[in-house]
Amino acid sequence: MAHKLMWAVLLGGVMLIAAPFAIGFPDKADGGQNMIDAFGPIMDQDNVDITATYYYEVFVPLGDVVPTMTQENIDKFNGYLDGFTALGFYAENMVPALAAAMQMPEENVPAFMGGAAPRDDPHVADLAGDAD
Repeated sequence: MAHKLMWAVLLGGVMLIAAPFAIGFPDKADGGQNMIDAFGPIMDQDNVDITATYYYEVFVPLGDVVPTMTQENIDKFNGYLDGFTALGFYAENMVPALAAAMQMPEENVPAFMGGAAPRDDPHVADLAGDAD
């Protein structure tokens, strides 16, 4: 087993070394320099100053308008989490209720739920206007 694994690793290493040459990366290296040169105008001092001005005049003042990590926002988010936690009680009761309604054992419900959803049924899709 270890012998086969060693050969697989060796083959993978050889492929990683050979692949760049096989697809011509060394010949394409000059194209990378052309791409770097194309960023030259963007990095002009005037353009950098304009970008910095946008940041300081637009985004920094927005931080004063919409503070994100206030205690009020944290408490509101924690309230949402409490609501989701409360849903767990209903979710626990959902499987037995569905099993009773479908007249099937509870252990069959997960397989039933994993099947095609009604929206996947072409007849239902036609009714909803979702058909292709």
